[in-house]
Amino acid sequence: MSNIPNDFIPLIEHLCKWTKELEFSIYQIRESMFLLQDKVKFYANIIEDIHNHKIDTTFLSDITEAKYEDNVLTILIYDVPPVYKVATQADALKWKEMIYNALSCLPEVPCFEKAHIVFEFYVPHSVSIRADTDNRMLKTLINALVIAGIIPDDTMYHMSFSCFGYPIENMFYKTLIRVTHPDNIHRIITAKPDMDVANRTPTMSAQLYKGQIEKYIRKHHKKDNNLQENKIQNNQTNTEELL
Repeated sequence: MSNIPNDFIPLIEHLCKWTKELEFSIYQIRESMFLLQDKVKFYANIIEDIHNHKIDTTFLSDITEAKYEDNVLTILIYDVPPVYKVATQADALKWKEMIYNALSCLPEVPCFEKAHIVFEFYVPHSVSIRADTDNRMLKTLINALVIAGIIPDDTMYHMSFSCFGYPIENMFYKTLIRVTHPDNIHRIITAKPDMDVANRTPTMSAQLYKGQIEKYIRKHHKKDNNLQENKIQNNQTNTEELL
């Protein structure tokens, strides 16, 4: 590696600077996207009230899952909270909304006087190398659980928590939250990924990408047909030459 020329150094420095700016821009885009989603939903509701025409405004970030079984509360969200240094107020509001939406699906919200909370972050392998586990926006998530009545407070008397991060092959980010009494801590800390969660694909994704998938199939089907036709023509040509 010692044969790298000196004029290559400023190129890498510029590329590093550009990559950092791009990374920050992504979080700015996310903030704008959340605001845009809120506006779309606002006007969609007005249209439904006035024209009785319903528009599906379910976004990927709206897809949440929750269940309460055997004294363990489980919440699944198809996203990963941002790190503190780039987290915005829009991020905080969005995550509180996602946890609220997940819990609203339960017939009854459980309440723990004292609990241990486990956060598991499932991140695509391509970006997991730089995906920090420890400085995520966890306080916002814990506060959302307090507001929902899952735990009475976030003091050390009422809660403790652990967090784990796992690289996955699946392209969809996921956050798995498990809450239970400290006596059950051995049931929710496994120190290994839940492969069902790691491989999970949101139901909506099939609808989102159905057009692209069908286009891909048609394109390759047409390509296969062309190859087959060329093969037949070549065989006919070779047969004629032999004759």
